Amino acid sequence: MSEITQLTRLSPNLTNYCLAATTTHRRRVVNILTRHEIGAGTFCAGGGRTKQVARKGVLNRCKPELHKICRFGIKDLGMWENSMLRLAVRRVGAEARMMLRGLKPRQAPKSLSTSRDDAASEPVTIAVSDALPGWLLPQAARVSYRLMHEIPAGPAVEIGVFRGKYLAVIRGAMGRSSRIVGYDLFTRAQAPLVERDLQEGFGDGEVALYRMDSTRLTPERVLSDCGAAPVFISVDGSHDGDPVLSDMRLCDKVLHPKGIVAMDDFLNPLALGVNEAVGRFMTQKQGDLVPFLYVSNKLFMCRAAAFDEMRAVALEILNARLIDPLFDYFARTSAAGEDLDREFYGYKVLIGSP
Repeated sequence: MSEITQLTRLSPNLTNYCLAATTTHRRRVVNILTRHEIGAGTFCAGGGRTKQVARKGVLNRCKPELHKICRFGIKDLGMWENSMLRLAVRRVGAEARMMLRGLKPRQAPKSLSTSRDDAASEPVTIAVSDALPGWLLPQAARVSYRLMHEIPAGPAVEIGVFRGKYLAVIRGAMGRSSRIVGYDLFTRAQAPLVERDLQEGFGDGEVALYRMDSTRLTPERVLSDCGAAPVFISVDGSHDGDPVLSDMRLCDKVLHPKGIVAMDDFLNPLALGVNEAVGRFMTQKQGDLVPFLYVSNKLFMCRAAAFDEMRAVALEILNARLIDPLFDYFARTSAAGEDLDREFYGYKVLIGSP
């Protein structure tokens, strides 16, 4: 991989990284860019200010994140003097520093297919979801979308569909070629409305909704409905302890080895049964699922063998959101150098947003 390719793959974090990098790293960025005739200019060693010496004609050929580097000479940006930003972006540097040192970034194993060529874009997916009734915090929606782009292609399941607000995120992220299966009691006969909204929002796709009590589901039934082991499962049905524990046991029996389970309403005081079920599942060691990430009402779990990989993926996703106002907690915590994890049943769970 060429040096310039390494740099451009850092989007959108390269600009932020350069603000906080050491003088040596800043100079190396400039040297690489100028050697490839990007003409980025030079960074000043003192005072945290930069001078712009780039040529306008070359700027037009730069990728957006490189364009921003070239424009750091505008003094009124005041970015370097912003201590919060300067400290926060230091946490972006894990993959950036690897690339600048000529090391390869983390990549999914070649055996895994993470293609999402037919997926809807994040803005479209979020817009469709936002238009639907239901309860879903924006941070959880965006992180869920990104997580689904980091797991193998395959079917996805939601237990507890209601009006399809979170199912829309799953449908948009997984794409038309992935089979999406939803189970719900549908006591308000809302299944046709969910199908209509998903069709209008994303077009044709493999979406199958079943009126079903999830406690009566068997692993064989789920695998038959999905056609293969699901790679993503949302648990948002009953919020009482026993039914939720039953749903978790079911997930443990059918989830793909590299899959993710999203437990909704975890830590919600109005849904204490979810907390009870997770606690019982973990203390009684009733399966192979372990928590790796918490974001705004959702606890994300994976296979124990995939914990390190999934946690690294989650950290990358959150680092990419450091200057997103929705993730102010993560940015402030990172900037202060505070611990981003919380110990939970022996696992360090990354806290993306309370």
